[in-house]
Amino acid sequence: MPHLCAGSARTRKRLATVGAVLVTLWGPAGALAASLDLGVADTGISFGNAARWRGVRINAVDRDIESIVGLNFTLWKPGYNDFGAVSGLGVGLYGVGAEEFR
Repeated sequence: MPHLCAGSARTRKRLATVGAVLVTLWGPAGALAASLDLGVADTGISFGNAARWRGVRINAVDRDIESIVGLNFTLWKPGYNDFGAVSGLGVGLYGVGAEEFR
């Protein structure tokens, strides 16, 4: 059995955190409507599909956006958006989806 170094507990915690974020971003369809939000009153940093957010939002697929103010970073092509506004910077590897950009 290989010897585990002292930093391995920290590495396992980091991998668990990254895994939780990935499940939120790319999980089953129900998980795509969820987000891991680090902030207060819809302000801060959000990983996932937060419909309303102020600050930084990192998401796999833009879907059902209401209002995003700040930086919206999307990893894949947008889903269905009836209405949505992004005020600030919208960046996407495949494109961003919103009805209105300001």
